[in-house]
Amino acid sequence: MAFVGTVMATSNAGRWASVRVEEVWKGSGVPDKAEVRGGPKDPPGPVSVMTSVDRSYKKGVRYLFVPFSARPPYRDNSCTPTQPYRPALDRFRPAEVDERQPARESQPGATPRPVARTVRPVGSNPSWAAIPIAVLFVVGVVGLIRRRAAARRN
Repeated sequence: MAFVGTVMATSNAGRWASVRVEEVWKGSGVPDKAEVRGGPKDPPGPVSVMTSVDRSYKKGVRYLFVPFSARPPYRDNSCTPTQPYRPALDRFRPAEVDERQPARESQPGATPRPVARTVRPVGSNPSWAAIPIAVLFVVGVVGLIRRRAAARRN
């Protein structure tokens, strides 16, 4: 899933964006107006919820969105390649982008295109599986270095 759009409004401390979708680069069924969520919802009251991977958006800025979910509301975070759009990204624009226009849900009688649904259990994001492995590797290397340094001193 990848699309280009301009943030029309933000909410939830700038972590949720209402987006006018201009081009669909990958995927189908992307509506012309989409919501992209870059973090969890704040609960009612003065409490604020944040995570270390929250992404925030700015109103009026055009982005290349690459969310990790394939259906609205789209989910995004700072680990995806979502970024403000700049001319250097034009070289990655697919040739068939003109054939993949956003579904015009705002037009009367428009039928949105079906969305391919991929269901994964919570916590099954493959990129998260690499983190514990990397931590164990680093701990092992540090332990080995310390053991060798101690052996040299003796």
